[in-house]
Amino acid sequence: MNGLKNMVASLNLLVQPFHKDNILKQVAPSSLLRTTKAPKIIIFDSGIGGLGTFKALEEMKVSYTLDYIADTGFFPYGEKLDNILKQRILSVISKAVTSLSPDMVIIACNTASTLALPILRKHFPELPILGCVPPIKWAAELSQTRSLGLLSTSATARRSYVDNLQKRFAPECTIYRHGSAWLAKEAEKIFNGLQPSKDILINEINALFLSSSHKVRPIDCVALGCTHYSFLLPWLKKYSPKNVQWLDPQPAVARHAVNLIEEHFHKESLIFKKETPTFFYTGEKIREESPLTKSLENFGFKKIESFSIP
Repeated sequence: MNGLKNMVASLNLLVQPFHKDNILKQVAPSSLLRTTKAPKIIIFDSGIGGLGTFKALEEMKVSYTLDYIADTGFFPYGEKLDNILKQRILSVISKAVTSLSPDMVIIACNTASTLALPILRKHFPELPILGCVPPIKWAAELSQTRSLGLLSTSATARRSYVDNLQKRFAPECTIYRHGSAWLAKEAEKIFNGLQPSKDILINEINALFLSSSHKVRPIDCVALGCTHYSFLLPWLKKYSPKNVQWLDPQPAVARHAVNLIEEHFHKESLIFKKETPTFFYTGEKIREESPLTKSLENFGFKKIESFSIP
């Protein structure tokens, strides 16, 4: 629990400019008036990864409308060129803001957060936009060996954003990074009624924990740098060295979102019945009889709709 509180505290620093001291200046006045509808949060990811954030919010029994946008038509993000990816993310969020009128957007994707948060906040200065970034600070606070692991996509692993997180929160630690091109796809399998590949999982874990000479690195905390990997945790823990703490930032992101909503919206607006959550997707049609549809229904999505991007 202390680790989660520490993670929330660090998120207060990482969501600038929407810090609690200046968010009132950033949010449009109309957003702060008493309303007859529940506040709406849009959760965005390249695929199913951000459903961990959705689940965490649902478990808090929040009274706001939660819609989800999966950019399945551009999945996976981790291997895309940065400039192309920036424009894509901006296009999706722009349409979401225009057509869905959210009160908050959560970028529940590390690859997108470490790349596009500045440009999104520049385009939508009156809208709180939260990101999900690797929990380096949390890992540094827990580590005894001062050796941390970062398991992420290739794009996140190479970003200067991670360099800055280390300099700011873990300058005395060694961080071993592994950017996987495969694990996000393995996580997607689970929602399609399939099992992730044991061979791929073991290969990716070995790439993180073993040196070039095949010696086991003294990693005792692994920061998850891709929200998809939350759904692989049972397998990651099974096949990795023992006594390793795996840190998933999504519950802390959800808690931070709740704190901002509760602090800056009238409490009266939180007692209204929320709308049924909708799962929007940008890619190929999701068939009604597919395992993915059943998985999404189990998460509480009764409405699954296409979300076309020009």
